[in-house]
Amino acid sequence: MNFFKSNPEYKIVHSHMDKFSGEIMECARKRGVPVRIAHSHNTKNEGGFLYQVVKNYYGRKILPNCTHKFACSEDAGKWLFGSDISDVYIVKNGIDTAKFAVADSRDRDFFTVVNVARFTKMKNHTFLIDIFKELYDMDNSSRLLLAGTGDLQEQIRKKVSDYGLEDAVTFLNDCNDVPSLLSKADVFCMPSLFEGLGIVLVEAQAVGLPCVASDTIPKETNITGNIKFVSLDKTPVEWAKILLQCKGKNRADNHKKIVDAGYDISTTTEFLQNFYLSEIGENQ
Repeated sequence: MNFFKSNPEYKIVHSHMDKFSGEIMECARKRGVPVRIAHSHNTKNEGGFLYQVVKNYYGRKILPNCTHKFACSEDAGKWLFGSDISDVYIVKNGIDTAKFAVADSRDRDFFTVVNVARFTKMKNHTFLIDIFKELYDMDNSSRLLLAGTGDLQEQIRKKVSDYGLEDAVTFLNDCNDVPSLLSKADVFCMPSLFEGLGIVLVEAQAVGLPCVASDTIPKETNITGNIKFVSLDKTPVEWAKILLQCKGKNRADNHKKIVDAGYDISTTTEFLQNFYLSEIGENQ
C-alpha cells in the first residue's frame, strides 16, 4: 500500500503472485491504479493445509479487484479465475527460440535423461528417481541429469544414494545454460504432480527432444507432437519402458513449429507492449 502511495505515477500493476495477487490487486485498487492485471501460472495450490487456507483467503480478493485476467494456459486460467475463462487472456510463456537452435551434443555411449526443475513436492522428484532406478536396471548405460535447487534436494540425494545410483545421477544445481544442457540429453522426463504450463517442456521441444511427461500437465504444452503424456498411476517400470523407447531417436527441427505456435519471446513481448500502451492510452 505504501509503495503505491509513494509512486502514484504507476498506471499498471501486473502481478504474477498466484493467489497472493489478490492482496496486490486490492492495494492497487485502493490507491487508484487504473490497470490491475492478475496473471495465473499454476493449476493447484502448493504447500500444506494452513498455507492453502491463507492462499485461498487472498485468492478471493482477485476477482473483485483486478481489471484484467491473464493466464499461461487454459487450465491455469480456470484454476485462478473460475470455469468461465471467456474474458481471460491466454499469454503464452515465450522463449528465446534462437538460443535453443543448438547442435546435438549427446554422448552416444550413454542414454541420457534430463529434468530441469526446482526440488519441490510438485515436481515429483521422488517418483522420477523410482523411474530412473527401473530404467537403469533395464539399461545400465542410462544417466540422469538433474538441474535445479530446492528444499527437497538433500532428500533426493539420499534416495539416489540408497539406490546406489550415485555414479549414474548428476546434480547440476542451478544451470545457467539450459539449451546446452538439453542438447546433451536423449529425452526429457517431467513427472510433475501439476504445472501451470511447463515452460521447460517448450524449451525441450525447441531443442528437438522427445519428452515424457505426466498427464496432469496442460495438453497445449504439446506444440510439436513430441510429448508423450503418461498417467502418474502407471508404475515406475511402465514409465521406464516408455523412456527407453526414446533411445536412439533423431532430433527434430521444431523451430518453426514453436514460433508459429506463438511461443517465441518476441511475440509475447510485442503483445504485452501493445497491451500496456493501449491501456495507458485509455487511462490517461
